[in-house]
Amino acid sequence: MKEGFINKNQKTDKATAQNFLKVAAIEDGFVLLKDGGVRLVLMCTPLNFALKSETEQNAIVAEYQNFLNSLEFPAQILIQSKTIDLTTYLQKLEEKRSKTQNPLLERQILDYVDFIKKLVQIANIVDKKFFVILAWQNPVAETKGFLAKFQIAPGNKIPIDETKFQQAKRELTERARVVASSLASMGIQAIQLNTKELIELFYQTYNPELALSQKLIDPQGLTSAIINKEK
Repeated sequence: MKEGFINKNQKTDKATAQNFLKVAAIEDGFVLLKDGGVRLVLMCTPLNFALKSETEQNAIVAEYQNFLNSLEFPAQILIQSKTIDLTTYLQKLEEKRSKTQNPLLERQILDYVDFIKKLVQIANIVDKKFFVILAWQNPVAETKGFLAKFQIAPGNKIPIDETKFQQAKRELTERARVVASSLASMGIQAIQLNTKELIELFYQTYNPELALSQKLIDPQGLTSAIINKEK
């Protein structure tokens, strides 16, 4: 932005990116939305459909159809693709190389690391993750009409009380069991993301390029007054 567009004597808006997100908080592995809704996220293992026999493929398709037809609650299937980050893997190789006493093994590790670095530069290595998102809407918010869904709570205020939150957790957990059981019949395992994993997921989703160069710090180490439960 060019200089002169901002009057330094005027008070600037302190709005941040958080004001434009629908997420109000992440608690106990559940995502609380600003409209009072709650979400549970299941991460699912991939299934190599192409390597299955025709009989197995037909059985999987039939099971998937039954799964969709049996759903009695809102569910969203999300596929996330992102460039794979091999930084941690390369660091472990370097640590192994520095500890080895075998010159031949050290040379082989160096050559392998060099090969991986060149491969990453010339090839677009993509990692795919699969999620099922289960939704719970606050009945109070739903009765307020269509426009109420677009009203959000100001600041960091959570628009749902503890009783409703516990109800949402129970219902979503039961729904997650149903989904996980149905997916297991197709050979797909599903696990609920915990709080830290959800934070990392949102960080990587909204900061795809930054996430490659700057790793998210451990949420347990944060002591800001904004997220400190004791304040």
